[in-house]
Amino acid sequence: MWFKNNRKLQGTDHSKRLIMKVAFAAENNTLNSRIDSHFGRCAYFMIYDTNTGEYEFIENPYREIKEQAGCEAVKLLQEKQVERIISSEIGEKVKILLKKLKIQIIIVVETEKTLKDYIVLMRAKN
Repeated sequence: MWFKNNRKLQGTDHSKRLIMKVAFAAENNTLNSRIDSHFGRCAYFMIYDTNTGEYEFIENPYREIKEQAGCEAVKLLQEKQVERIISSEIGEKVKILLKKLKIQIIIVVETEKTLKDYIVLMRAKN
């Protein structure tokens, strides 16, 4: 199931930013969701376009499979042209695959922040 929001976050000037799609492993399909602690088994991925400010949620169809959930999720995100993945935990097989595909990994330790909090932090650093 797709949850697409073709909305921009308010107060965002994206005219000087590089095009980049960032995927967050998310517990739920709202901006108030937290980062999920298990990348391959997360409920949703939020894909945020740093150039346009648009985002969408996609349900993780691999969260229930017995093996290779993380690697299959990476392939899904690669199809979506994701260039960076943000999660609080990523397995070794997934790290190897991400390195091979040249997809950047960011591991977060502050799991109390919401997706919106992390987007605000990303925009502040650019």
